[in-house]
Amino acid sequence: MSPFYNMILQDLVPSPVFSLYFSDAKNELIFGGVDPNYYKGEFIFVNTLNKMTDRWQFLFKGIYVEDKELSKRGCLGIVDSGSDFLMGSKELIEAIMESIDPQRVTNKVHEGYIVSCSDIDKLKEVRFKTMENKILSMMPKEYV
Repeated sequence: MSPFYNMILQDLVPSPVFSLYFSDAKNELIFGGVDPNYYKGEFIFVNTLNKMTDRWQFLFKGIYVEDKELSKRGCLGIVDSGSDFLMGSKELIEAIMESIDPQRVTNKVHEGYIVSCSDIDKLKEVRFKTMENKILSMMPKEYV
């Protein structure tokens, strides 16, 4: 059982929500809610698959680059605030990389890709559709 889920069961937090804030100046982890000073706009909530695990897993209905759907069968997503990389099946990652700009993602290293930071403005947005039909967008500056 995750420590946060254990906190929820013991009524130690006012709400079953946690939030993360990252900046160059400071980082914060807030249990039981959010701080409105750290965001603009609306939140998108998705249902997790299993609240008892130590992973925040959820399902995506689809993955898109521009209007091209890359995953018709959907896929599993995991939010991991301790990682700075994206992972997926070999076929899906190759499809994403080829779709965002095949000329700029040719530097394959081990099981991953390297994209030059100078090419960020030439790459395409990647969108994930949740089971709740919400769209999560990643701009090139967020995935490079």
